Amino acid sequence: MLTKAPFVNNELYYDLEEDWDIIDCDFRRVHRVSLRDAIIDENSTWPLFTSQLQSLGSESLLYYYVSIRSERDPVKIRKFNSAERKIYLDWKKKHSELKIQDEKSQKLYEFERNVRVNNFLDALRKSSESKGFGLITEKR
Repeated sequence: MLTKAPFVNNELYYDLEEDWDIIDCDFRRVHRVSLRDAIIDENSTWPLFTSQLQSLGSESLLYYYVSIRSERDPVKIRKFNSAERKIYLDWKKKHSELKIQDEKSQKLYEFERNVRVNNFLDALRKSSESKGFGLITEKR
């Protein structure tokens, strides 16, 4: 069973698409089933898949990747060999780029929302002024 949590601080350290071949290899070795065949099998279910995924042991390749990607101890990171360092840095780079994109998307959403709110308030102000109500007097 995966003893190193695939989640640390709500961050997932494997990707089903990116790690498909690794997971498929582990499934063949541990469960004696190919993921490609399991997809076609009408008896396969998501709960069964997730149960089998969680039951992969510490000897699995996925565990190895998750343990490298989730490492936070600088001393251990400095001791990584070149292959482990590549795994660690590739994951870190990919996910830092995704976080930046998420932050940009959030800022853009907030800006667009503020523009829509201001446009609505302007329209409401003009409408109330044209009707002589003068309900809204200051712009936000």
